[in-house]
Amino acid sequence: MLSLIVSLLQHQDPNTRFWALRCVCNFCLGTGETQVQLAKLNCLKPIFAILEKPQEEKGHATDPRMKFFGLACLSNLTSKNNHVENMIVQEGGLEVLFELMKSPYPNIPAEAAKVVTNL
Repeated sequence: MLSLIVSLLQHQDPNTRFWALRCVCNFCLGTGETQVQLAKLNCLKPIFAILEKPQEEKGHATDPRMKFFGLACLSNLTSKNNHVENMIVQEGGLEVLFELMKSPYPNIPAEAAKVVTNL
């Protein structure tokens, strides 16, 4: 099930990507083992793709909501797991996080700062 949800993070439909992101976010609240499984399924790359590029808006999927939930996923993934933290740094994620700390969208800078703090 996790691999299906991670694959949907790259779906062409923004609303599908949004709901997949919400699912990953919920799974990220699970055990450290679940977090490692998500990382091994390469969930970080599509999450960073969502964070780096403006998202087409459709239905529940708006760019600010996608950014917020992407950051929430990263925040949850890094709350308990050094393995995932190291992967984020290796992926070059710090630059993306620092850029999002300047975002004009409400809550995005704080959520990005929370991820950086976890790292």
